[in-house]
This record gives sequence, structure tokens and C-alpha cells, in this order.
Amino acid sequence: MRAAFFLILAASPAAADLNFCNETDALATVAIGYSDDGTWFSEGWWRLEPGQCRAVIKGDLPKRYYYWRATSASGTLAEGGYSFCTQSGAFTIEGDADCEARGYQSAGFREEDIGEARDYWLSVTSTAAAPPQDQGPGTFGEPYTVVAEFRGCWAVAEELECEFFADDWYYVASEAGPTDLSIIDTLNVFSEGTQLQISGDLISYAGDRAEVMIRDWETVSAPAPQENQGPGTFGEPYTVVAEFRGCWAVAEEVECEFYADGWYYVASEAGPTDPGIIEALNVFSEGMRLQISGDLISYAGDRADVTIRDVEPAPGPAAPPEPTVSINGLMEHMQGFWDSDAGDGYTWIVEGNFLREIYDGNIMRESFFEIAPTCAASDGYGPVIIAWPEPDEGDGPSCYVVTESGPRHLAVWEVVEGNSYSFSYSN
Repeated sequence: MRAAFFLILAASPAAADLNFCNETDALATVAIGYSDDGTWFSEGWWRLEPGQCRAVIKGDLPKRYYYWRATSASGTLAEGGYSFCTQSGAFTIEGDADCEARGYQSAGFREEDIGEARDYWLSVTSTAAAPPQDQGPGTFGEPYTVVAEFRGCWAVAEELECEFFADDWYYVASEAGPTDLSIIDTLNVFSEGTQLQISGDLISYAGDRAEVMIRDWETVSAPAPQENQGPGTFGEPYTVVAEFRGCWAVAEEVECEFYADGWYYVASEAGPTDPGIIEALNVFSEGMRLQISGDLISYAGDRADVTIRDVEPAPGPAAPPEPTVSINGLMEHMQGFWDSDAGDGYTWIVEGNFLREIYDGNIMRESFFEIAPTCAASDGYGPVIIAWPEPDEGDGPSCYVVTESGPRHLAVWEVVEGNSYSFSYSN
């Protein structure tokens, strides 16, 4: 007859032992299993007369988990899902594998979590129901199926736990059960980050951790990349003349960056930009003006993630209008608020020799500036505004040729990118 057991925990002031009490009316024999420095051992048998209590381990109990089974002449009194080697006579056996090949029998032992107890009592009975056997979905809790990221398996209190993450939940399955041990072993072949579909029963949950039983699993194929169908496939189409900033590795993927109008345009070899375009960009020198076009995938802050469909050297900037502005009094004239005539939310705020560039109410750049007859990049045109960004990011100053300056009007030409801006005084 197969039956299970119930537990009685009691503290004994006289000793610190692992004790068994036989509460059946027949002779019982007990065997135990445990791990010592990573090696599994099993020992037995201790005879327990009806009503007898006996210490099978004497002294403090240094381990949290012990394993045991109990038998009688009428059959097994207690067993579990953990296999150890046994034999009919007294034994101490090292190792829990290849029992039959070594002349032993393999038998199921039950796990006992004693926590931090130093004196622990177990009662062997024939009254409690056997532990539930897997009868399919719903045996151990609410059935679930989820696609989750495999986080890995590791030892926790001498037991192997495997963890998955999905939808802000950590799904944890333990070799302590009721997940089949073969599934736990198989999961170790997967790399961390692998997407797996797991299904089984939800045993319990607390906080963001769900204790689960895993019944089935399978790998999840990555979705096929979206095919490039031309402009608009991956987002809003764009074309821009931008300064090439270079390509470099970010998290093992190459990213290429461009700068224009206060935005950093970033394309990655992770896709959907053709890898051939990413590779070809490396032939260009940093600082070169390129015309790029493709789709705007997403943006945040001053960064726009894009796909690049076409790239070519940008035509040289057109010569600015012939300046008719005198350098005298220009600094005083520039003081105040200047709104872009393009109505695009671009504003200059000038206070002394401090220039603050605003876009849609957000500070885009702050610079200290001076008025000079020309700058190195203006090909003799002037007067110019030479602005050093604060903080200095190593890109050097910007140079603006002042092309118009009226009572409530200011127009400038940015010589590096070739962009013209027209402002109206708004104080």
C-alpha cells in the first residue's frame, strides 16, 4: 500500500537532531538522502518499532533540504520524486546516478525543507493522502501559456531554479517540483535571452514572482523582418542634408549617426537599413555633408531612429546673399527674442553675448558668441556670429553669416550646413 506522511515540527531543548517517529502499528524502516559539497549521498536503513522515535542525524542540522523514504512490510509509507540509490541491507552510498549499473536499486525520496531549524521531527504515518500526480492542465493550479524570455537556471538553497520573464512577471520553476526533472535539465541547453513558449500550471504568486509548474515548452521563431516596400514602409518618409558623424559599435551592433537641425539621425545594422548601406557609409569622412533619405521609425529627445534607403554626397551650399549689414551696432540690435519666420517653433533668445536656441519651447542649444568680420568657413563673407556651444562637446563653434538686419528683422546663413534662417523680433 502506498501512502504519504504528515509533518510534526517541535523544538527539543535537549538535542539538535533529525528525528523520525513511527506512528504506524507496524515496523517501519527509514532512509535519508542529502547533498554534501555538491555530492549526493543516501543512507539507510533505520528500524523504527511501532511508537518508537529515533534520531537518524545527531547534532545541528546544517542543511536546509533533506530527502527521505519510509517502508514497511506492507509497502511504501513515504516516497517522492527525487531518486537516490538504495539496497536491501544497511548502506551509505555516494552518488545518485547509475544505481542499477552499480548494483543498487533506484528509489524515490521525498524532499523536506527544514528552513533554519536545528531540531526537526518527522512522523511516519499511513493516514495522509499521497501527493498529487500530474493529471494534466489544472492539476497544480490555474493553467497558463506564455511566451517569455529565458533568464537562466541557478542553484537556490541547493535546488535548481529556472526563471523566465514576460509582461513584468518572473516565472520560476524549481526542480523541487512538480516540474519534471527532465524539463529542468533540458532548459539548461538554452542561452539566456532565448524566447520560449512555456505552459503548465500557476502554483502561486507574490509581488512580481510567479511559482509555476512547466509541463510543455517550445522555442519561438523570431518574426520575419518586414520587407522593404519603398518609402513609408517603416515610418514617415524623410530626406535631409546632414553632417555624417561616424559609425561605431553599440551593444555589438554598428550604428551610424548624422546631425542636422538639432536632430541626431541614427541608423543601425540591426535593421531595417540594408547592411550594404551601413558598410558603404564607412568610406565617408566624419563631418562630410550627405543627403540621406528613408523612413523615420521613431524619435525621442533629440534622437531619431531611421532607416536609410539612399545616401549621396550633398551638393555644396549655395553662396549666401550679398551681405549689406554693418558690424557696428549688431550686438546691440540682436538683444531680445527672435521667432523664426518659418513658423516651425524655432526661436533665438539673445542676452548679452549668450545665445539660447529654443525649439517647440525646449532648449535645444546654448552658446556664447561674438561678432566678427568673417570666420574661417565663411569664404570672406561677413559679418558673422561665431557661437561656441555650452557645454563644449568638442564639435567646435557654429558660424552664421548675417545677411539681413532691419529694425525688427534678422536673417542669417549657417555656413557649414548651408541653412538659411529668417527671424522677426518678438519682444
